[in-house]
Amino acid sequence: DRQVTGISVWAKPLKFALSTLLYSATLSWLIGQTVRFRRAARLVGTVSAILLAVELLIITVFAILGETSHFNVSTPLHTVAWGVMAVSISTLWALTFVLAFILFRTPLGDAARTISVRAGILIATDDPQVSCHSLPPARRSIPGAGRHGARACCGDTAEPDPGG
Repeated sequence: DRQVTGISVWAKPLKFALSTLLYSATLSWLIGQTVRFRRAARLVGTVSAILLAVELLIITVFAILGETSHFNVSTPLHTVAWGVMAVSISTLWALTFVLAFILFRTPLGDAARTISVRAGILIATDDPQVSCHSLPPARRSIPGAGRHGARACCGDTAEPDPGG
């Protein structure tokens, strides 16, 4: 089994595919609850689906190549791919705020359901992955990451090179 940074090349695509599935199912359900701004909510869903597909495609392509996908600036292609992923996830995060606005303007039924849905969407806007993506990648390698300018962030288990 091929490995990248000490784990199977398919671990990251699988993890992202599963989280994308859960996020998409939840997003679809939330959009279905809207009665106001339905067109805007559907647009949020469509754009989110495209952004998630782009993210997952890049992660999968780099897994096929046996390369790291996140924070890899070892070549111009890797740098562009990382930048596209950073813009995609940041845009997805911004769209979560749009959906939150829509859900706060939508009657959701009883008080318990309303509080639950609105609290859930607010929690979804507090995503540490986005702040991590906004950080510039390190131009040094992480032990086990080979020649790549990866960064130990966003759930990566590698440690930064203490030698810098």
